[in-house]
Amino acid sequence: MTHGQSYSGPMALTEGTRVNLEPAKRLCKPFLTTLSVAVAGATLLLFNSGCQQSYKLHHKKGSAAAIIAPPTVVKPPSASDDAVAAAISTGATLPTSFHALGLFTGPNATQPIGSLVPYNVKVSLWSDGLDKKRFIYVPTGSTITYDSSSSSLVFPKGTILIKHFADGSTPIETRVLVHSADESWKMATYQWNASGDATRVDAPAITTAAAPSNKGYRLPSPAECQYCHATTGSPVLGFQPEQLNGAPSGSSTTPMQSLEATSGLIARIFATGVPDAINAAPSRPDPADSKLSTSMRARAYMDLNCSTCHNPKGMANFLDFTLATGLTTDYPSALLAFQRVVPGELNSSIIWQKYTDSLYRMPPVSLYQDPLGYQLLHDWLSAWPVPPAAPAPVSPSVPVANGKGTANGAGTAGTKVQGPDTGNIGGTAAGNGSGTVTGNMSGTGTGNTSGTDAGNTSGTSAINAAGSGTGSQSAGGT
Repeated sequence: MTHGQSYSGPMALTEGTRVNLEPAKRLCKPFLTTLSVAVAGATLLLFNSGCQQSYKLHHKKGSAAAIIAPPTVVKPPSASDDAVAAAISTGATLPTSFHALGLFTGPNATQPIGSLVPYNVKVSLWSDGLDKKRFIYVPTGSTITYDSSSSSLVFPKGTILIKHFADGSTPIETRVLVHSADESWKMATYQWNASGDATRVDAPAITTAAAPSNKGYRLPSPAECQYCHATTGSPVLGFQPEQLNGAPSGSSTTPMQSLEATSGLIARIFATGVPDAINAAPSRPDPADSKLSTSMRARAYMDLNCSTCHNPKGMANFLDFTLATGLTTDYPSALLAFQRVVPGELNSSIIWQKYTDSLYRMPPVSLYQDPLGYQLLHDWLSAWPVPPAAPAPVSPSVPVANGKGTANGAGTAGTKVQGPDTGNIGGTAAGNGSGTVTGNMSGTGTGNTSGTDAGNTSGTSAINAAGSGTGSQSAGGT
């Protein structure tokens, strides 16, 4: 297949094959152009799942092995380092070549300069099983401050954050986040190639790792990066108090303690009092922590992997999956609306459908199911209590229609009105003219109020309620 040739349908990829996707014609928002990849051996089936859009597929040879390792010694920035960082932060766009950033040197641009600070986070979000390494650069004389109103860190201009993704020994992508001189944030994704460099990705791309995994990975475009990083209050998601003050799973050392291991580093990159604020902040709950309840683990998973879009300021703010304001209880009512969760019917729950669907899977950049997330959401949603069945409707009772028979047996004597046995008007029970039960002239119960026939005192063919049984008639009774 030649460069630029249009293609649709299944395509067999050999080991190390790389596929770049370039929209030939954009018909909808970039976020909606999510692609799904069905993997069978080395075969990738590409589907457009968000809207109708055609793609050009470009092939490149798989990337060479390259491992980015932390610097052996972390040093304060030099004048040349600050100059490199300043050039990056003042440029209109980030360079097309990762090597041109000037932050990594050596063979295949895999050796970070000594002033890049490696760091870790307590809980890493799901990235299709890739390994990740993280670095931050803070310019000389600048420090990270703390905003108590939002409980988040504030980064000085010139700050650079880098996250490198690899499948074993195969580099997949490197993402760069730069706080520019104009206070904006520039974002770029770099895709590694066989020449030992990585090239900026300006449209969604899919690449494959080397054997033995031969897995496909989807690389986001800068526009897609904005959807998560620009809607959460701070564009920096990982380097935050809740991620720095707790030990990752399998470790007894927090990220802050790892930073403290480098002499003078904490004082150099944080303003006075910020380390104390970080250590005092609540630590993010770990979905993998078996000591937590299933409900908390599932909600923590959604807070980590879903709330970057599903938050009050996010592009999907119709649902709030944050632990702080949204998923604060086990069963928030918003999840029961619109069949988002159907208790007792897991496969009818929209949240479960979205998480497991092969074409419209959430999160949208992911191509593979996270085993932990699958199990947690399955167990959590399956445990929602089924509401009791509504009681069967009860038919209303039918009142007796007239004063004949059993309803209005014998009234009190009262005062007779013209003629014998025509009923009375002053009685207190059945068959009287002003009572409130059966057979009366103005009452509200059975019988009629002023009509003809049964139970009246002035109508024609009146029936006397004072008699037993059916009473008697008076030919012209009044």
